[in-house]
Amino acid sequence: MKIRSLTILTTLLFSHLAFADLTVSHPLQLAADPCSNLTGQWDGQGQGQDKSGAVKCIYGGTVTVKQDGPGSFIITDSIVNKISGHLICPRQIPLKELKGTCVKGVISAQGETQGKTEITLNGAFQSDTSVTLDGTMKLEGGMTAQITQFVLNKR
Repeated sequence: MKIRSLTILTTLLFSHLAFADLTVSHPLQLAADPCSNLTGQWDGQGQGQDKSGAVKCIYGGTVTVKQDGPGSFIITDSIVNKISGHLICPRQIPLKELKGTCVKGVISAQGETQGKTEITLNGAFQSDTSVTLDGTMKLEGGMTAQITQFVLNKR
C-alpha cells in the first residue's frame, strides 16, 4: 500500500512539473549598449585582501572614465582612499592610468598606480548605472592582492 501511495504521489508531482510553464530571462534590463554609458564620474568602494585573507582593506573613491576610441576607455589621475582595514594597507592608491575595453556590458581593464603597482580588473554592468569589478593588484616586491566586489555607481 505504501509503494502504491508513493507511486501515485510521485506521478502527480512529475505530471505537474511536466506541464509547468518555465520562462527564463536575464535578470538585468540593460540599455541596448550599456557601454555607451561608461563615460563620466563613478563613485564606489570594494575590498582588497592578500591571498591568505589575513590582510583586508576597504577602499573607496571617485574615478573619471573617458572614452579612448570605440569600445575603449581610460581612467587617469584618480585616487582611491582607504576607508578601513589593516595598518599595512596604503592610505591611498593613486591611479596613474587604467586602460580598458567594454563590450556588451563586459568590462576589462589593466594599468598601474603611480607606485608601479599593476592592476587588472574584470566585471560587468549590473544596471545602466552600476558596475561590479573583481581583479588583482601586483604590488612592488612581488605581493599580490585580490580585489573583490568593487562596486561603482555612476554619479
